[in-house]
Amino acid sequence: RRARHCDVQRFDARVCRVVAIELADSGFCTAGQRRARFHQTESPYDEPDHNCDQLMKFEAQTIVIFGAAGFIGRWLARAICRTGARPYLVVRDEESAEQIFSEYEISGEIIETDLRRPDLAARLLAKTRPDIVFNLAGYGVDRSERDEVMAYQINAHLVEAICKTMAMNP
Repeated sequence: RRARHCDVQRFDARVCRVVAIELADSGFCTAGQRRARFHQTESPYDEPDHNCDQLMKFEAQTIVIFGAAGFIGRWLARAICRTGARPYLVVRDEESAEQIFSEYEISGEIIETDLRRPDLAARLLAKTRPDIVFNLAGYGVDRSERDEVMAYQINAHLVEAICKTMAMNP
């Protein structure tokens, strides 16, 4: 697996930092196998020399993480929490997210929302006025996720709503 970080892109006067994660061979194992492997390994953020200076730049920043309870989202949220940032953790199911966040020592304001409705995401961003947004919500990675309408709502409409809202709220 490898991760690739995109360049910072400007939207009007506001800067959106976009992190794109590219997972090679995403269909390589089942969700159960990924969970088992996940619990056997440490987070890359637990290593003392892993981009500590970069992470500390988040201190005192308001950060929204869409998909915070997902596999990548939970590790990002954990690292962000350790920096002194103010994270808003956007999740699909608050109850299961609370269990994950408790297990991985993640703190922040948990917000349950339906990301198939981009208007809800836009309202959330307008209300929280974040400095940084990480969109790790996605549909279609798991082989059971095959609804084309839902895929378009989350993978296209949501991204559009995030960018437009951030551009309009400098």
